[in-house]
Amino acid sequence: MKSNASTANLRLVAVALLCGLFFLFAMSVILLGTNLYRGIVADTDERYTQRTALSYIMNQARQYDLTGGISVESFGDADVLALREGGYVTRLYCYDGQLCSLYTEESLLLQPEHGVAVLPLDSLTLTQTDGRIIISANGYETSFTPHASGEVAQ
Repeated sequence: MKSNASTANLRLVAVALLCGLFFLFAMSVILLGTNLYRGIVADTDERYTQRTALSYIMNQARQYDLTGGISVESFGDADVLALREGGYVTRLYCYDGQLCSLYTEESLLLQPEHGVAVLPLDSLTLTQTDGRIIISANGYETSFTPHASGEVAQ
């Protein structure tokens, strides 16, 4: 009888150990999956923000696609896409980790901090080459040639 009791106890211990191992394995898989999911969501959010920033800039530029309406300039310490129409200018630029927009009369001399934050954005680089404007935002890049004229305003 004693051997049956110790065998039953041994089986009980073995079942408890297997259940404990299963629980530890299941928890580690859940934690690994959670960390992986968080990483994917953070990466997706970052890419979405960057693509949205580029799309926003491109759509704004298309609205001002007329002769002399689009130029790349310097504004404070940043590159700025200046969009002009009827004595007013909209400046799109990166300031303090944000894509900013500043709409004013052309004669007003405001500073970059006066703009309105549109989206979070770490960096924005604007380059004007051969009538083409190249826009780089956090490593993503797109370019366009204004349709209204063969050249971009200087």
